[in-house]
Amino acid sequence: MFTVYHSNQIDVLKSLLVQLIKLDPLQNPFEKEQILVQSPGMSQWLKMALAQEFGIAANIDFPLPATFIWDRFVQVLDDVPKRSAFNKEAMTWKIMHLLPKHLDDPDFAPLAQYLSDDSDASKRYQLAEKIADIYDGYLVYRPEWIATWEAGQSVVELEGEQPWQPKLWQALYDHTVALEQSPYHRANLYEHFIDELESNKDVKTHGLSQLPKRLFVFGISSLPPRYLDALKALGEHIDVHLMFTNPCRFYWGEVRDRKYLARLAAAKRKQLSDLDSLASSQDWQEGDWAFAQQLKGDIEANVDDELHLSEVGNSLLASMGKLGRDNLYLLSQLESNEIEAFVEVERNTLLQNIQADILNLDEHQDDTLLLSSEHKPASKHRTTRSLCMSATAQCVKWKCSTIICSRCLIVTLS
Repeated sequence: MFTVYHSNQIDVLKSLLVQLIKLDPLQNPFEKEQILVQSPGMSQWLKMALAQEFGIAANIDFPLPATFIWDRFVQVLDDVPKRSAFNKEAMTWKIMHLLPKHLDDPDFAPLAQYLSDDSDASKRYQLAEKIADIYDGYLVYRPEWIATWEAGQSVVELEGEQPWQPKLWQALYDHTVALEQSPYHRANLYEHFIDELESNKDVKTHGLSQLPKRLFVFGISSLPPRYLDALKALGEHIDVHLMFTNPCRFYWGEVRDRKYLARLAAAKRKQLSDLDSLASSQDWQEGDWAFAQQLKGDIEANVDDELHLSEVGNSLLASMGKLGRDNLYLLSQLESNEIEAFVEVERNTLLQNIQADILNLDEHQDDTLLLSSEHKPASKHRTTRSLCMSATAQCVKWKCSTIICSRCLIVTLS
């Protein structure tokens, strides 16, 4: 079963994890709990927190997501090596070997120019290392690009840019196969892995008996889409508990910041303005006429009617929470059990007011204040100072003791 727990406080998620372990301890004392984390720092914090709750924290594995999923590939699928031949270190040396053979290709001209003065091959190694890092990112976040390149096709989204990338990847793949190494990598294993899990409902068959009893995913703010698909497929056989730190109790997967809305509005105005020009010239296409019939009022009225420019939600969450927003959207597409454990935030300090606004998707920012006459001083430095003075007045209201401004001053309130 795949279950997602939402809370705005990580301590609450930690308490839920502790209770789940207490209520259903592993039957085999030698079996390890599996807790996926984003970084070693998070594993260390969680280890100390669990030790405080249980008196001791032992026999717990804290693998990173990529390592855990590859180990499951090895368990469930046939002929998958314990270490991929397409890991970053291996790709770096292979790319360094392959680059000189392709520098005469016109598509490799930017790379050839960069390597024109490289007597000791140090620049070639650095370039190979960077390219390997890019390909490693593609394997995780753009597996469909890798599959398209291996099929000998071009990626539409790239629009012909960086034509050397598919050629070098194909050469890298062919070179790996020629070395009699495994052709499997993360991009071409996800579908096989998910199909195998979906087609074998009996966990005692085909290596599925080696899966852990349950899995916790803790403190990870964002996961690649294919990772979530793999975890969801695992949830058909074992209990997967995903602890998601969610700052807002309402769905905010489609919240947009003002800058993004401004770009959309500008593009929409241009489209409508071009359509208006077509109407004046009477040079209509069939599609333009069908679209024009749906318009009402002036350009601004149509822009606002389609984009709802006034509905931003919380602007701070929209502008600085994009990674979490995308992850929340992906989670909403999965069929899962959802448990909410949000905690109300008291409004005693400036920080707590901001947190409470985000939690309830409220918006108290008033950009019109920045356009008033009192916020139009002569210099940029005085602008910052004026904004600090405005924030000081707000801080008095919220009983905040200190404002820190990196450009002009630190204001301490009595």
